[in-house]
Amino acid sequence: MIQRVLLAVDHSRHAEDAARVAADLAAALHAEVRVLHVHEAAITASMFSPQELERASVETAEAADRLVERTVGRLRGRGVTASGSVRSPDGATAAQIVSAATEDPADLLVVGSLGASRWRALLVGGVTRAVVQEAPCPVLVVPRHTVPGDLRRLVLGVDGSAGAARAVDLTAELAARLGATALVVHAVDGSLEDNEPDAIAAAAADAVGHDRIAAVRVRAAGEGAVADALREEALAFAAGLLVVGRRGRSAVQRLLLGGVSERLLHTAPCPLLVVPSPAHDVAA
Repeated sequence: MIQRVLLAVDHSRHAEDAARVAADLAAALHAEVRVLHVHEAAITASMFSPQELERASVETAEAADRLVERTVGRLRGRGVTASGSVRSPDGATAAQIVSAATEDPADLLVVGSLGASRWRALLVGGVTRAVVQEAPCPVLVVPRHTVPGDLRRLVLGVDGSAGAARAVDLTAELAARLGATALVVHAVDGSLEDNEPDAIAAAAADAVGHDRIAAVRVRAAGEGAVADALREEALAFAAGLLVVGRRGRSAVQRLLLGGVSERLLHTAPCPLLVVPSPAHDVAA
């Protein structure tokens, strides 16, 4: 069950959107939220005054503390039990976020999308992308400029993988606890005749519960177009949350080939919940 939420924030507008969605979800689920900010101070920052650092747009320790305190205050204002902390980076920021989710186990990690272009993300990576790849728990990514959606309208993408099976279980929990309805979508990358999409989609609907299912969609998406198909279904359903499983790939495979969940990081029209595979099964 989702009882402990870790919310990673920075000073961007994307983090504000993520905090809003985290508050909505935590309030509905009666979950507690831990706010985390990784303070990436330059090594030479101690040589300058706080005023000089702020003029140079370099975050001060005081600004980092204020960010966390402000976010915690907003959450508490929504009636959510919240606490916060600031970490100094000992390695990559993404690694610090993943460590925090592991050391004090979180049931859900919430982050905002950094909004880098797909090509920049492929070439130099990004905090959000790295967190999604490495986190031990489900990650809720809130995209830029997301509009407030109804968390009681869920779209679940399934494909028969172990990651998708965990996504089904989590969707069933969310549907029950939020009083939500779910649209189950199996978008097949290839011909329907070469797969068993009806059986996979029907099994997912059974697991979620037919009283919570709005509809089941099976469609041939075409080569490499599964992410586009899920995006279209989420838009048409006016979804407040799109849930998918994360399949395991090596770092090189992820860089060269991407994947459905990674493509959706750049295109999802609503908050994207990526659920890891328990065994990090290799994607086909």
